[in-house]
Amino acid sequence: MDPGSAQRRDQANSTADAAETAKVIAVEAAAAADYLVNVLPANPENIGLFSREVFAAMKPTAFFINIGRGETVDETALIDCLRAKRIAGAALDVFATRPLPPSSPLWDMPNVVITPHIGGYVAEYERHVMPIVIDNMRQFLAGRPEAMRNVVRRPPA
Repeated sequence: MDPGSAQRRDQANSTADAAETAKVIAVEAAAAADYLVNVLPANPENIGLFSREVFAAMKPTAFFINIGRGETVDETALIDCLRAKRIAGAALDVFATRPLPPSSPLWDMPNVVITPHIGGYVAEYERHVMPIVIDNMRQFLAGRPEAMRNVVRRPPA
């Protein structure tokens, strides 16, 4: 018997146990949350953690925010949940496939906000971003959305 095989088996069992524990915790947190925010890395324990069960546990008034890694979310389950309005909405900064394909239904969902993978925050953020936000609000209210900056637009098909 390969001496490394027992170690690999123990590691696999440990990963599976950690993933199952994380799933239980995620379902419990989802049931209590008004905003469920994912900031997780895409390590083996977290892949697909935000699953159909997690979204089903959420309140219909709750929002899902993903600034972690796209691979941690079952996007099909999220899309189904959003279509059925089982949760109020989602703000998504990352996706399993990058860039998000033009054919993704997420682009057309009125209860989804898509951002261009800019979820990180730095101390100077507000000083740099607020002038853009204010100008974009002015452009939008003036009926000039084409003049807005840093808008995420669906890529051509």
